[in-house]
Amino acid sequence: MIGHRYRDIRTVLVESDASLRRGLRSVLVENGMREVVHGQGVRVMLDAIEQEMFDLILCDVSLLGPEFAKVMQEIRQNRIGRNPFVVIVATALEPTESRVMGTLNGGVDDLLSKPASITQLLDRVGHLVHGRKPFVATDTYVGPTRRRFVRPGENDHDLVHVPNTMRDKMVEHLPELELQRRISEGVIRVAEKKLQSPLTGLDSLISSSLERFETGGDSERLRRDFDHLLDWGRELEQRKREAGWGSVAALIEALVELVERITQSPSRPRRADLEALSKLGVMIRRKVAIEQFASLPPRPAAPSTPSGVQVPRGFGDMAARGRARQTESFGAH
Repeated sequence: MIGHRYRDIRTVLVESDASLRRGLRSVLVENGMREVVHGQGVRVMLDAIEQEMFDLILCDVSLLGPEFAKVMQEIRQNRIGRNPFVVIVATALEPTESRVMGTLNGGVDDLLSKPASITQLLDRVGHLVHGRKPFVATDTYVGPTRRRFVRPGENDHDLVHVPNTMRDKMVEHLPELELQRRISEGVIRVAEKKLQSPLTGLDSLISSSLERFETGGDSERLRRDFDHLLDWGRELEQRKREAGWGSVAALIEALVELVERITQSPSRPRRADLEALSKLGVMIRRKVAIEQFASLPPRPAAPSTPSGVQVPRGFGDMAARGRARQTESFGAH
């Protein structure tokens, strides 16, 4: 067990079994978590994370069933709640392979199979303070990479390093405003990473359109190329809104207007328009690179050695107080 002090950690606990839920809450409180919002329904979790910024979610997969991954992605995509990077530990009773894959596709940090010991649960949470994996960010998935091992610097350009407010509170003791700043920066980095795919596609489409024009290729095929370019440009408009890049917005809008003019013209595109299109593509990529560099956060301080915490031996210890069953594990049926 890795010892930690959880004093300032805000936790949401959602569990279908009432006695188990009460017992888990007692264990978390005894380990220093002063703020534990708990309940049986998913609405408890959704209401809580909309009202406050939480650091940890412990959620029973069965409460959402097949919708679990979708709801978790709503959190990760920053559509629900105030912290898309909240640490999420899912729990499931004897999960099947399909349920495991569905749960992980939601972007959770860990999946714990019930029944499990209290020590095992706290070990998993403790590990995520320092050992959390970086994120992958695409249109369909935002969440921890599923690579078994991530070595420092290995394919780092494919990953996004996001804030972990549990670590920031427990190790760096950061104030609330700084936590909010780091979350905002993380949201921007995720939006930037999601923007890279459309940029790559834009470059490819511009190049192929210019090549087709220079070689006197089929006009109908060239027209389809520009239709695709228009789709990419509009997608870039959506991405820049997510990233909040005002300086890039004007360039993207100019690109969309130019492509619209080309596609609406009954005649073959003019060379001057194609040259302007190529220049706009270069300018957008350069501007994005400048914005990305400017938004980089300061290098985080080296982690300090965490302090210890006493781990309760299980719910059996609390039976005399009427808070749980006589068992060394939770989630047993």
